[in-house]
Amino acid sequence: MLSLLTTACVSARPVGAEPDPDDCARQGGTIRPVCLTQEPMCVISYPDAGRPCRDDDDCAGACLATTAGNRGEPASGVCQSSNDPCGCRTYVENGRIADGICVD
Repeated sequence: MLSLLTTACVSARPVGAEPDPDDCARQGGTIRPVCLTQEPMCVISYPDAGRPCRDDDDCAGACLATTAGNRGEPASGVCQSSNDPCGCRTYVENGRIADGICVD
């Protein structure tokens, strides 16, 4: 039986002042409201979004599981699409299910 990984739920509140539009543009990002708090954040898309991965070392961002499973089970992953912290995700490390998190 396949079970879902237990995840932690946290609130993502970008820390500090409102993002600098010029700095965000230089990084190729877009300032937009994120998560339930709708606080502005510079969201940057990663160039390898959706590429298969086995670990964060394979990605500009994180390697995210494509299927549910238990911690330590073999898993395939894809590189995350952006630095937007919102939503639930399960990480893949060394080709295995690792930690999961939900950020709202």
